[in-house]
Formats: sequence, C-alpha cells, structure tokens
Amino acid sequence: MTLRGSLSDLGSVQLVQFPYNGRKTGELFISNRNAEARFYYHEGNLIHAATGKKTGIDVLIDVLGWTDGEFEFRTGVRPERRSIEQDLHQVLMMALVAKDERERRNSQMHEEKSPELIKKRIQKLLDEFVTSTTYVQYSYIQDSNTNVIAISRALQSRDNLKRMQDTISSFVRSYPGELGRAFFESEEGMITIMRLVGKRYLIMFTNPEASLGMITVKAGKLAASLDETLSPKE
Repeated sequence: MTLRGSLSDLGSVQLVQFPYNGRKTGELFISNRNAEARFYYHEGNLIHAATGKKTGIDVLIDVLGWTDGEFEFRTGVRPERRSIEQDLHQVLMMALVAKDERERRNSQMHEEKSPELIKKRIQKLLDEFVTSTTYVQYSYIQDSNTNVIAISRALQSRDNLKRMQDTISSFVRSYPGELGRAFFESEEGMITIMRLVGKRYLIMFTNPEASLGMITVKAGKLAASLDETLSPKE
C-alpha cells in the first residue's frame, strides 16, 4: 500500500507521527525543491532517517523546518541500518528543541550582520579610539566616492575639520592607482589614510607631536578592528 500527499496539507510534525499512530512498517519519503529525506518505521517506531550525508535526528531537525513538499509512504520497506534508538515522541521533542535553537542562532547571526548594527559598532570603535588616544583629534571612514560613512563623535578639535575632509576627498578621487596607505604632515598635525575592506578608507588626524611610528601602529590596529567588523561573515 502506498500513501501520497502534500506536506502543506498535513505538516511535518503530524506527518512523521502518522506511521506511529497506525503502527506501520515502511518508508516515509519526503521531498521539496531543495532536498529529500527518508524515514523508516518498524511497527510505528522510527528507527532510521537519512538525507544526503546526514542520518538520525539531524535529518528530523531539518525536515521539521520544511513547510512545503510532497510525501509518500510505502509499506513493508525496511532500512539497512538503524540510526535512531529513542522513542518517537522523545526524539521528536529533542528535534523540536534543536530546531528552535538553530532558528534562534540564525536569527541572532542575521541581526549581527544588519547594516544598522555594523554602523553602531564602527561608531563605537572610532569613538573609543579617539577618547583613549590623546594625540588623535578625530577619525572617520569614507568610501571610494568620498562619502563619509562614520565619524568619531568624540572630536578633540573641530578646527578645520571640513577643510581637511575636502582635501582628503579630493586626494582619494584623483589618486591614479590603488591607494593603500598615505601620510600628510603639516604644522597642524598629521593626516593618515589607510585602506579598509570594501574600498573604504580610514582617515585619522593627529597632533604634531605624535611620531610616525606610533601613528602607524595605532592606525593599523584600528584598521584591523574595522576590517573585522566590515567584512561579510558567513
């Protein structure tokens, strides 16, 4: 006897319990557009599950997240191995808890990648850097089109800030090749430019007494932290 139907009509939780309620022995085959899974029952007990390289409860965790697809139950089909020892209701409860935890982690990862949260982290890095480094007057990030992405709210000096930004923007636009790092000295201080991931640039303005070596080390550490925050994560 073969039974066929749609997953959207029955639901994955009810479907995997169907053979148990009827004390059936056989194979439950479930497929959607992306994957397919096989569940094997003996007198209603789920004893094996497989999909791709996965077996056991991991298969059940995946399938419980499916909302559409087709299923087919074929009586009398037996598996070649056993990967599930627990009672169906016990393993189903374990799978539901694991599924909820997976969804929670995925949601958290999505939030961590949100542009708004990334921008807040960048802002915090710039602010903490300026307030903790006495010779840094301000720091900001701009893209290759000279749009300012973030600027430190903690400005030790606002003198000539707009003029400096215009000068840097003009330099970045007119630079003939790939700009990696540049330094400009003046009586007012030193401007440091460092390339970041995604064609972005870190701009830092420091007091005249700061040494080039000190600036290079500090700016390098800040750039590394910014790159880590700006880099896309899998």
